[in-house]
Amino acid sequence: MSLKKRIALVLFCTVLALVLILPPIYMVRTANHTCAGECCFVCLFIARAQTMLRTLAAILPAVLVLLCLMFSRRTEPAVCGRYLPVHTTLVSWKIRLNN
Repeated sequence: MSLKKRIALVLFCTVLALVLILPPIYMVRTANHTCAGECCFVCLFIARAQTMLRTLAAILPAVLVLLCLMFSRRTEPAVCGRYLPVHTTLVSWKIRLNN
């Protein structure tokens, strides 16, 4: 795996961990707040955080499958029924191609 992919993967995992950890911590800390009424910022944030976490719980399996497919090595069938990596070609094997 290249350095750019590793950095992107670590950054994605870090952001995902922060998004999953910080809102519940905030909800627990502000659970017994004094509500200011109809336009209470804390209540609004808690409602939006709950919606976001439910959405992430629904989308997360699909994102993980797509990431696994993106980082997996693709193969295609070659001659004699063997599977070769896509990046392998006759030219890379130094086989002369005559007309």
